[in-house]
Formats: sequence, structure tokens, C-alpha cells
Amino acid sequence: MFRPTLPLAALLLAAHPAAGGDFPVTVTSCDRPVTFEATPERAITHGSNLAEIMLALGLEDRILGYGGRIERVEAAIDLFPAAATLRPLQRGYPTLEVLLEEGTDFYFAGWSYGMRVGGEVTPESLGRYGIPVYELSESCIRLGQVNRPGFDYLFRDLRNLAAIFGVPDRAEALIAGYQARLDRVVQDVAGQANRPRVFVYDSGDRAPLTAGGTPDGAALAAQMEQIGMALPDDLSWSYLFSIILTEKVEPHLGNGRVTILDHYPACEAALARRVPSDPRLSERFEIYACGVELANGFGELTDADEQRRRFTAEMDEKQRLYGERYPIDEDFLAALALMPAASGVALGFDRLVMLATGAQRIEAVLWAPVAE
Repeated sequence: MFRPTLPLAALLLAAHPAAGGDFPVTVTSCDRPVTFEATPERAITHGSNLAEIMLALGLEDRILGYGGRIERVEAAIDLFPAAATLRPLQRGYPTLEVLLEEGTDFYFAGWSYGMRVGGEVTPESLGRYGIPVYELSESCIRLGQVNRPGFDYLFRDLRNLAAIFGVPDRAEALIAGYQARLDRVVQDVAGQANRPRVFVYDSGDRAPLTAGGTPDGAALAAQMEQIGMALPDDLSWSYLFSIILTEKVEPHLGNGRVTILDHYPACEAALARRVPSDPRLSERFEIYACGVELANGFGELTDADEQRRRFTAEMDEKQRLYGERYPIDEDFLAALALMPAASGVALGFDRLVMLATGAQRIEAVLWAPVAE
């Protein structure tokens, strides 16, 4: 989380109990409308970042407890003394049982911040017990969001949480202070020939991930330039990943033995389920022999709502890049809702025959002629 010194106005506001607001209040959370009939009184959050957001708004009296690493919340005591009063519930993700036993009336979490796609605790599962969920905006990328997180996401969360708890003035005071500091930074670097390039490292040991676990396209593009690869106009991480895989990786797979490339990035598997233990990855694999892709398989995504979100995000990106979009296949989504759990593998039989016969071109083994 962005952690500047709190503005004086925000500290003064935080010193007073939460004021009532106009209810019902409806906010948008990862494209979901969520309505609150009254201010939550028994809120649970997950992790230090999310706890700090609520503490910045002076909502410690509404926090029943938190899940996640205790030492990280304790490390925030210097900036937010009220962190010392928060009660740890579970070191890991809060379970459904714990949330129900505690009488929770609000859960502030995110995808890979207290919830997993397809996990036990989700907005849908808690909704069945009347517990509303607000999702951290930067985590929505795990549901197919394509926009890169920025400070506007933090500001959105501050405003939405302040609306939920009836303290909108507190959010505006915080945002004004943060924005003033950002404006000063912009002013300081304006006109500089060598402006600093900043990458906010969040996590990741195989690929650098920024806020929300977003793979950084700029970092990947820099690596491509270092090895002499030409850069396309589209510098999105997903497109660059595809180019690197096709040009630099696939030709070396399956040489000497059949190779299985497993657990593709979720953004490269629009129709596949995500891996429950790591939603950055998908249940997708490909089989290679002699540098040729022979088969592509994956666990079928049968969640119609999730598939709709992915289709919508895909069309939003197409609109951004090419200025066009296609209608969503409603018949497919209707059928998907009736589909049981399934998986499948598509084998390129013509490619297999090509390798078996030593043919140099795939057209030589096709049963029907191909027009030149």
C-alpha cells in the first residue's frame, strides 16, 4: 500500500467516531454491485495492506479482526498505532467456518488477498449467509481485468469503503493529501531529460509482479531488447509472452523426448479453469515433440459468470487495440451453466503424421489438397 505520512486533516477526522451516512449505499466491487443497508459493525479484513486502508480511514472500531501474517500488521503500528488493538483470527486465509463463528457482517479482501478463485470463501459463498464482500480493486486483475493498477485504484477503494462506513469526508481528506504529494513528484521531474523509471515490486520469483500480482510488460520488453528481439506495437505482457514462447522456447521443446508444458499463465487460457492453489496460473498444458506442438489440453471452465467476465475483458481489450468488439455468445454461456466438470485434449493428428513420415510441410500429409 502507498504509505505517506497522514495529512493533519485525516488524523483529526480519524480521532472521531464514524459518522452515519445515507443508506442504502451501493458500490461497485470487481464489476459487481454491492448494496449495504446499514454501516457494518463487525468487519473482518485480510492482510496488512487491507488493514492499513481501513485504519487510514479511522475504522479500527469497526474491525472485528483480521487474517494473515501477524508480524506485518504489527509492523504498521508506527504509522497506525491502532493496529496494536486489532485481533488476529487466522494466520492464513480466514475459513468460512471462522467468518461465520465470528458473526462477520462485512469482509474486505481480494483475490489472492484472503480469497482464491474457486475457493471456499468468495463473494458468492459468503453472500449465501448475508455477508457482503468488498474486493480490493487491484486484485480484480485475477478475474480478467486488463487495466494496469494505479493510484486511482487506491483512491477508488478509499471512496467506496468510506461510503460503506458512512465517512466520505475522511476519504476525500486522505486522497487530497496523497494527490498533493503525487503532484509535487510530477512537478519535480517535469522537463528532466532522464526521468526516473519506477517498477513497484510486489512479489514473484519467476517473473517480477507489481501491484495486484500484475506481470509487468515494460520489464519483459526490456529483457527482449537485451537479447535483440524486435518489439511489436502492442507491449502488453500477454502478447510479449506469446512472442517469446513462439520464437525462443517452442523450437527447443520435445527434442530428444516428448515435453509437456504445464500451468500456463491464466491470461493465456481464456477457457480454462484457474489453478486453485495459485490463481495466476491455469489448468492448461501443451505437448511438444521435435519443436512442434502436438496437443493442447485444459480443465474446462464451467462457471458461466466467470466466463462472461473473461469474454467482456477480452472485448474491452480488442476495443482498445483495434476499435472493434464482437457480441458475446449468449448461447454458449447458457450451455456452459449446464455443463458438468470436464476436461479435454485436442491432438493435431496431421502434425503427428508429419513428424512420423518426416514430411517437411504439413500440406504434404493433409487428406484434402490446400489451395496455394
